[in-house]
Amino acid sequence: MLKKKADVFNVFKQFKATVEKITGKSIKCLRTDNGGEFTFLEFEQYCKDEGIVRHEIFVYTPQRNGIVECMNQTLMERARSMINIANLQNELWVEAISTTCYLVNRSPSVATNCKILEEVWSGQSCDYSHLRIFGCDSYALIPKNQHSKLDPKLKCYVFVRYDYAVKGYRLWDPTSRKIVISRDVKFDESSLLKSNVEIIEQEYASPNQQIQLESRPFYESRREGETSGGKGDEDTKEAVEGSEPVQQPVTLRSSTRERKTPKRYEDSVSSFALIIEDGEPSCYQEAVDDMDSEKWKMAMEEEMDSLAKNNTSDLVEIPEGRGVVGCKWVFKLKHKVD
Repeated sequence: MLKKKADVFNVFKQFKATVEKITGKSIKCLRTDNGGEFTFLEFEQYCKDEGIVRHEIFVYTPQRNGIVECMNQTLMERARSMINIANLQNELWVEAISTTCYLVNRSPSVATNCKILEEVWSGQSCDYSHLRIFGCDSYALIPKNQHSKLDPKLKCYVFVRYDYAVKGYRLWDPTSRKIVISRDVKFDESSLLKSNVEIIEQEYASPNQQIQLESRPFYESRREGETSGGKGDEDTKEAVEGSEPVQQPVTLRSSTRERKTPKRYEDSVSSFALIIEDGEPSCYQEAVDDMDSEKWKMAMEEEMDSLAKNNTSDLVEIPEGRGVVGCKWVFKLKHKVD
């Protein structure tokens, strides 16, 4: 991660030296936007000296660098979801994005024919036994020289990241608001799963069920940095004592009025029920194996004839090294077309 844009040049030189030494291949081309951190004279001269061709996309056209922009969006969307599910603060976005990148590199990709990116890069198989749920409770062993005989040997942290430099885990201490790296860690992933299951059940509870209005569980208070034994215990205690009593469970009343479908919609409802009962093929093979396969084939032939008649496309050989945008048949049953 970069603290400021001025670090781009030095980081690129380090990146270039690393990847060229690992792969034995040299960087031939560099595509960037027109940001000042990429276009200043020293950077341009360095690329010329190293024989690197520069591709600079036109201003306000990020789609010309689509692969980079899509990956940026993927990392941000996943990191945002991880932070919200774990009820952590946004200041931990660096840890969340680093963890997301770590997982993306160990996942299959369409660009590599569904092969694992890390395996393609390193030539070695990946080990997934060390993976843990982001934001789960973790208990790290305190070194012997940092506690007395009667002090606890474990301390509760929040897991936020895998460490690249050493074989360990990066843990967030909400009390001291610092990152701790430890190898001897026990994880409690069930606490995070249970917390989110309860939230989902409350969000999608049936109106006929009795919903109990309660305050948020104490587990979620770590978003504000409050933990047991921390500095904010006295303030929290005073706030609880001076707050209003918790509201009692409330039963939501559902309407007992009989609902009838308007006559103008009766035919539509019957047609919808027919679609659900008969079903529609979800792919070509299901259409071919369907009891009405001859009708589906006839419809497909009419569609292809229509495309050919209107000259919508040309049939060509696939160029070497190029991919193809996938497509599929969409099968729908029409009712009352007359």
